[in-house]
Amino acid sequence: DVKPARLTGKLTLNGAATGISPRGTFWLVDPLTGDEALLGDTYESSYSAAVLPKKYDLVYRFTALSLPTTPIGARHTSRVIRRNLAIEASGTLDANLDVVTVSGAVTLGGQPTNATGGTLWLVSTSSSDEVLLHRLDGTGSYSAFVAPGTYDVYYRATPNVAPGAGPLGNSNAKLMSGVSVEADRALDIDLPSITLQGWLTVNGVRLVNGTGSVILRRAGGDSVVLGAAGSGSRYSARLVPGSYDVYFGLGNPDPSGRVN
Repeated sequence: DVKPARLTGKLTLNGAATGISPRGTFWLVDPLTGDEALLGDTYESSYSAAVLPKKYDLVYRFTALSLPTTPIGARHTSRVIRRNLAIEASGTLDANLDVVTVSGAVTLGGQPTNATGGTLWLVSTSSSDEVLLHRLDGTGSYSAFVAPGTYDVYYRATPNVAPGAGPLGNSNAKLMSGVSVEADRALDIDLPSITLQGWLTVNGVRLVNGTGSVILRRAGGDSVVLGAAGSGSRYSARLVPGSYDVYFGLGNPDPSGRVN
């Protein structure tokens, strides 16, 4: 026989209700089992939910299915607000996320840019939380709500796009380390950029069919797809300068017999 606890309360950003959409959500998460209970989202400002009595972490998440640029929003993937919160009986539980505003200019190779595609992220140095800071949309500037903390800054190419699309091809390039966010602040971000070009051949021959990609990889999970080995043409890729290893890999079974 399970007797749930009925919780009600307010859901706020900086202590106030907000109509920002896409919206954020507040969750109770059991840190031992991973069990979760959705309380509600910031757009509704209040909630009523029945949950099992036990201990939870109170977590905020941005849950949009797409990657928006405007309006400004608190785009945290998993921000823990309170830990080991004991829920024992029905009552009131207000959930609030304190945020500051981070804004600035985005440049490419030190120059103003109206590039589109690719995203900028803040990655917490003390937890698994990440913040979608900006999706490059041609404006050359950004503004975002961010919960205080210390973060590393990353650039990530938009997934599932052709090689070379967007300003840079890097999947997870660290641009800055240990950025402190404690109050409203400016944070200008430059995307260092070089262009790499060449031919992709198999046994010295330019093939016009076959699958498999040539990929640059480096520490930290960063990679750049240069192109398909069977493309029969030159490749051109813009990327963050650095030291990489060169790989060949298949995404699907390859009828040509190249099985690496």
